[in-house]
Amino acid sequence: MAICAEEARRATSPTGSVMIGVGSGGDVSAGVVVGVTPDYLVGRDPEEVYDNCVVARSGEAPTKPLEAMG
Repeated sequence: MAICAEEARRATSPTGSVMIGVGSGGDVSAGVVVGVTPDYLVGRDPEEVYDNCVVARSGEAPTKPLEAMG
């Protein structure tokens, strides 16, 4: 259920990170990563994403609601 809760969270907004590093020669490097899931692009309800994921992985309905997964 924790994996499915994370999938549901990713359906609510894009994810991203920024990386900055300095090499041994003093060279500075930077990068940006943005992730967007198909569920987010089509506007799927996170609760639906969660429920469908749990059923697909376990064959049973979730025993805890998405809100309880924090």
